[in-house]
This record gives sequence, C-alpha cells and structure tokens, in this order.
Amino acid sequence: MLFGRILIALDHGPISAHAADVGVELRRALKSDMALIHVVADPVAISTVGDMPPTPFDNSSEIIGIEKEVGRKLLKGVRQRLSLEPSITEYLECGEAAAEIIKVAISWSADLIVVGSHGRHGFDHVMLGSVAESVTRSASCPVLVITAPK
Repeated sequence: MLFGRILIALDHGPISAHAADVGVELRRALKSDMALIHVVADPVAISTVGDMPPTPFDNSSEIIGIEKEVGRKLLKGVRQRLSLEPSITEYLECGEAAAEIIKVAISWSADLIVVGSHGRHGFDHVMLGSVAESVTRSASCPVLVITAPK
C-alpha cells in the first residue's frame, strides 16, 4: 500500500499541530498505520560550541527528565485532541531532532514522514537550521513538509 505507514513528527508549535492534523487526515483517508514522534534535545549537544568539546550541564539528566515529561504531555495532548486510538505507536526520543526522526523512520519502516516547517529564511535559517530540511535531505522515504496555513 502506498504510504501504509506514516510517521508524524511533533514539537510544541502551532505549525506542528497543523502538520499533525494533515498527517492524521491523510492517514485516515489512506487507512494507514501511523506513529507519532517527539524528540527532546540533548543538553550536551546544545552546549557544543564550534570545535570545543561538549560541556555537560551538571543537571543534564534532570533537564532531560523534565523535557521527556513535557514531551509525554505533548503526545498525550495530540492523541486526545485528534481522538486517536490507543494502538497508535508513540516515540519519545532524545538527541538531535532530524537524526532521531530518520532513525525511527528506518526502524519503524515508515513510508512517509510528515513534518512541520516554520519556513525560516536568511539569517534565522542559518542560525536555527531546519529540522524539516535535514529530514528531507536524509530520509529514505518521502517527506511531506507542512507549512503554516495561509
């Protein structure tokens, strides 16, 4: 089946919520399996500057624990808002977002990844990067990039 397994990447923003809406509608129309993923940023990776080795925060495991709890609430909220059945698979990963999304897409055998994009350009794009762009460049399956509704 075309797009028989759809992986929807989530963060805390409104564009991600819109991407979830689109992904769920697509899943329902195609009668596909679906999984949700949220990635918690690794504080050690965030603290890396240039060629300097990472400087672990003294409380990085505590920060990760708090962020994972926030991520669980996000996944639960999306599940409730979209009336998703309990059988929907959820992934809560820790690391660099694009890399973790790709890793889960491969291990879960996703046929399509749905991800939101803020559509940043210029300096903001250079400084903040783009998870959607990284996923699109590295994924072994098609990626549907959802932008803000107009």
